[in-house]
Amino acid sequence: MVRSPHLGRVLLVAAVLLAGCGTSVPGGESASTPTLTPVDVPERRGPAGGLFLAPGLSTEGVFDAEALAAAHRASLTGNGFALARNRTVVRPNGSTGTGTLNAVGIRATVAPEVEAYRFTRVERSSREWPIARAYALIGVWYDEPLVRNRFVDETRFVRYWGQDRAASGGPVRDPTRSESVEEDLAAVALRVVGNETVDGTRVYRLRGSRLVDPEGLVFPPLLSEPRNASMVARIDERGVVRAYTLTFDATFGGDRVRVRRTHRVSEVGTATVERPGWLAEANASVGDEGD
Repeated sequence: MVRSPHLGRVLLVAAVLLAGCGTSVPGGESASTPTLTPVDVPERRGPAGGLFLAPGLSTEGVFDAEALAAAHRASLTGNGFALARNRTVVRPNGSTGTGTLNAVGIRATVAPEVEAYRFTRVERSSREWPIARAYALIGVWYDEPLVRNRFVDETRFVRYWGQDRAASGGPVRDPTRSESVEEDLAAVALRVVGNETVDGTRVYRLRGSRLVDPEGLVFPPLLSEPRNASMVARIDERGVVRAYTLTFDATFGGDRVRVRRTHRVSEVGTATVERPGWLAEANASVGDEGD
């Protein structure tokens, strides 16, 4: 057999190339197998050094309320949800005119991507609360592109109005109320006090009692001097602010009052937007307006 004069060089080059692959080379010798050294992946941390738990949240507490509220809004908007928010202003026992001065309740059921929703706002006030009626209800039903609205006052007078080609998203700018959530979370210094797993999702419990931004609290203009705050909250790993209760004292007409705000999200990913019982009457009324 005639051996090529270049064969020796080819075998030598092949042996060098294969040596780095941990395989056999001509001559029966085995190339060494390289050992991989594991590299530690740094854990995400917040500005204060706490471990990252969710957007804007670490083990040290809420470090970016804006980022947390944005995650809250994005997750809820994409999945659909039900929301309940309440606010009361009460004169505590021992004050003149003890009782509830003003109460506002908001309920919303929203489909994924805000393609449809029902929204209701009810406000009740005493005669001492001059900036609101004794009773007022506003109801909104939106099913893109239709909008129907209903208003009821203290005399039970009912008025309907609406549109058949409303702008995308309807009349409620943000059904998640993320702006209010952001303001409340930024106003109180919150710390993480525990966690639990609910339906496969990690939920963190937070607590705080120090006002860090009293002016950031949203409350009626008749009130002043917010103080003595207390807040408990539950926030999940996606950034959804599932629930919180915020209470604080304020001054109204020289008297101390107690303000309580609650927030609760449920039915994430399972909410169904039902048609309101008043829809047929609203449709008829809106149709009459167009004649």
